[in-house]
Amino acid sequence: DCEFVLGYFCEILIREGAYFFTRDRFLLETQKCCREGLIDLETQVVFDVLYANRILLRYGSQFCFRFTYWIFYFAAQRMHHNSEFATFIFEQMRYAQYPELIEFYTGIDRQRKDALDVLIRDLERCRIQVHEKCGLPSDLNPYRLAKWESLPETREQMHKEIAEGVRGSQLPEAIKDKYADKTYDRSKPYEQSVANVLSEHSFANMMLAVRAGARALRNSDYVAPEIKRALLGELLRCWDQASRVLLVILPTLAKEGYAIFDGAGF
Repeated sequence: DCEFVLGYFCEILIREGAYFFTRDRFLLETQKCCREGLIDLETQVVFDVLYANRILLRYGSQFCFRFTYWIFYFAAQRMHHNSEFATFIFEQMRYAQYPELIEFYTGIDRQRKDALDVLIRDLERCRIQVHEKCGLPSDLNPYRLAKWESLPETREQMHKEIAEGVRGSQLPEAIKDKYADKTYDRSKPYEQSVANVLSEHSFANMMLAVRAGARALRNSDYVAPEIKRALLGELLRCWDQASRVLLVILPTLAKEGYAIFDGAGF
């Protein structure tokens, strides 16, 4: 009963995007849930127990959950009991903002086929969008030429394949020029131009969906094997696409050791 009522309350928090609340607001909403569902629960005791165990923390006159995973845990229970809220989370890839929510939801009974169907569809859509707009060759793989101690000629051939792949893509000229001109100064930052490109091409959305999809797959022991294989295949195809995009920012990674763009860090 506590999980059901707290799920109702956490749905309100997620829909409003406001995670601070007063004790009166908590009691008002949870008591409303109890009346609608004919549930006999002393919600004031629930609140006091949560606060005494530091699951809820006080900030001035308001309270919030100490860790966001409590919100996601109870919201996942709500998704399980309320199909309308589950649809709300799956629409417009909202779940990508809350991968822990998908992790808890798929872990309820480990057979949340509805979640996997949505993830497979969205992963494929994001991957195709990134591929079409970036235009990097599908067979771009200079590593097949690599050996443990490769010859200078082989390394040059690897560099040439990357450069030709970038030149033949739909990336902006600013990035293509940097590969065409071997004398450019790699210390000059160009992360922003890459960021704009990847932002336009939904790269971050794809990686967020991959994160949620991997957690869902891990928790889906009892889903039909063909669905699990389909999700795994789409996850791997997305990583393959991500690897080709990363070839474009390798100079920055080599020089700086890291690159951050469009919410994704490497």
